[in-house]
Amino acid sequence: MRRTLTATLRTALISSTACAMLISAPAAFAQRGGNDDDDPRAQRQEQRQERRQERQEQRMERRQEQQQRAMPQQERARPQAEERRERPRPQMEQRAMPQREDPRAGIRDRAEAARESREERRAERQRDNDQSPTRINPMQQTPQQRDAAREWQNQRNDRQENRANIREERREDRAERIDDRRDDRNRAINERRDDRIDRRDDRRDAQQERREDRAERRDDRRDWRDDRRDARQDWRQDRWRNDRNDWRHDRRNWERRWAERNRRERGWVWDRAPRRSYAWYRPGFSIGYLPRGYRSLRVGPRDYYYYEGLYYSRGSSGYVVVNAPYGAFVPDLPVGFSTLYYSGREYYYYYGTYYVWDPRYRQYVVVEPPMGVAVSYLPDGYDTEYRDGFMYYRYGNTYYRPDYRDDGSEVFISVRF
Repeated sequence: MRRTLTATLRTALISSTACAMLISAPAAFAQRGGNDDDDPRAQRQEQRQERRQERQEQRMERRQEQQQRAMPQQERARPQAEERRERPRPQMEQRAMPQREDPRAGIRDRAEAARESREERRAERQRDNDQSPTRINPMQQTPQQRDAAREWQNQRNDRQENRANIREERREDRAERIDDRRDDRNRAINERRDDRIDRRDDRRDAQQERREDRAERRDDRRDWRDDRRDARQDWRQDRWRNDRNDWRHDRRNWERRWAERNRRERGWVWDRAPRRSYAWYRPGFSIGYLPRGYRSLRVGPRDYYYYEGLYYSRGSSGYVVVNAPYGAFVPDLPVGFSTLYYSGREYYYYYGTYYVWDPRYRQYVVVEPPMGVAVSYLPDGYDTEYRDGFMYYRYGNTYYRPDYRDDGSEVFISVRF
């Protein structure tokens, strides 16, 4: 504001000076040409010129006073503050305390340096204005001085225009920075809002998933309890209550006959069915509960249960005995397995199931029956079929052709159609 008033006053002074030069030019010319000092007209011209200059000086003084009054309070109080700062302070007794560096000392130093720089620039502008050619009385200017004054005025106008352009550019840059900060702030606010919404949606989805998982687990536990209760009731009422004693009696008789034959033959007959110390169930047989010590298996998408050479799967009314699934891994072979060598590979056979040793997993894996291998027995549950006039036995999906060895013992050779 102060700079604007100063520029306005200087422009008005220059304009009034130029008007005075135009008005006083004829009188000065006449005075220089006629050399008539007693001309009353020239005297009146000089008096008017003096009065005009006095009025102009008075106007300048009034404007300076107005400008001084319009200055901010801080600018008016600055000389007083400097005077108080330079005033010596009374010496006080200093205690022996460690000197601490004032964190605001650097700020004060920079502010003082900026103030001194502004004062130097202000003094330099005042000195340029005092030394400008326009300060010379127009009546006493030579043509060279008038040209210099005109050139100085043009340069000053150019500087003012440049300063105005710089101020305008700074104003535009400041406005652009403000807009950029506002856009960045709005963008950050929107991003935070979107993040909050996404986190809230994620939490809601996670809660829904946990709720559904709890409901599924609750349903599974209820189904498992119902199945277990039904199996227990079936076992107590329908199946084992009446058949248990008969099964034990038959097993004792069979074991007794088998032991007598082994003693009579003095050794184990490898081409006969192995001895079993527990019940054998055909594929498709259903039980109410799994025997103690079973092992859970996962083959493909289905779950199986294994115990002593038998494989079970969950059925509608308990567990159903099924054929051994290919690809199932078991840690140990069932008791009574037979070892077969075919095509340079070692197989383990047990009641229609073939195993091989997998060194990578260090377990036995169920494999498909090799074609052409001969076994000494077939498990119960095989079917008899006739093809091309020959009789074959089918167990599961594998066909066997009966044959005899040189010693007259019967064997079964796997074939493929």
